[in-house]
Amino acid sequence: MAERQTYGGLELTRHIATVRLYFGRSAAHWWRFYGLIAVLWFLLVVTYTRYLELFDDIESRSAAYQEFVMVFSGSGLLILVPAVAAFIWWAAGALTRYSRWQLRQPVLWRWFWVVVLVFYGYVELDPLDAIHPVMSFKGLGEAPDVVAMFETGYRLTDGIPLMKFQWGYFLLWSLFIFLLVALHWQYVLDGVREIWFYTRRFHRYGASVLTGFRQTWLASRRPPVTLDYPRERSEPVSAFRGVPRLNVSRLTAEQAGAIVAADASGAIVAAPGQEGVLFIDLGRYDYSPELAELTAADGTPLLSFSDSWSPPSTAREELVVPLAPGGEA
Repeated sequence: MAERQTYGGLELTRHIATVRLYFGRSAAHWWRFYGLIAVLWFLLVVTYTRYLELFDDIESRSAAYQEFVMVFSGSGLLILVPAVAAFIWWAAGALTRYSRWQLRQPVLWRWFWVVVLVFYGYVELDPLDAIHPVMSFKGLGEAPDVVAMFETGYRLTDGIPLMKFQWGYFLLWSLFIFLLVALHWQYVLDGVREIWFYTRRFHRYGASVLTGFRQTWLASRRPPVTLDYPRERSEPVSAFRGVPRLNVSRLTAEQAGAIVAADASGAIVAAPGQEGVLFIDLGRYDYSPELAELTAADGTPLLSFSDSWSPPSTAREELVVPLAPGGEA
């Protein structure tokens, strides 16, 4: 059964703006559609103008043909400009939200990132093909050739070897790294803290593993302390004399009473109605020195103690066995 939906009162005063639809779609949906069309049209124009040789020998063509090529090639860029501008504006906002420092002045930093992205985009596209030749193979200046200085043929008397260093790319990457570090220093600190935390954890766990290896190696060097049971039998310790056995074939009532009285664990009891018959609970039995001091009339000890252990069982009743003379119970 469905539960009734309840309201606390705040839902009635909260204003939720209704999304305005244009021909059944919101502005965001239409903008995505426009961006897709703009990108596809730009790619089509680039493909036609670059690979179909529309600009080859265009000076000798008619004015109408030149006008068509100009409109066709310029249409792709003009259609793409709003989509690129919207993307740069969105990317600048995303970069601003990425840093807690920038959120203190979001408008300033958003326009800052717009300028940076436009600058990097112009350098990357280089429409006049004038930036990259200077920044790459021509170079903006000479710098020491560190690689040549370590070659065997280099001599100090010849001067320091120089090379056309790509100072432009070096400065661009330095600016990019500086922006990442300077504007997002708190994330760098968080990363350093995480590295330090896991370094300490690795040190602690690594030291524990090495300590375990050392203890295992030391244990492997010691002589064995276990027995090859049951091929090797162990001698019972002094506190355990094994399971008691009768040294006489029959007990008198006085001897049975003395054995029951000397058993401090209370595991030896007389059979009901049979004073000369005793039962022992191997699950509760514990050795008492007084049992070894009991003797018959001729001085023979009443009990002997075997090195047998309690047999496995599934119930306590299976451990209650007769106190038999010699041999197995």
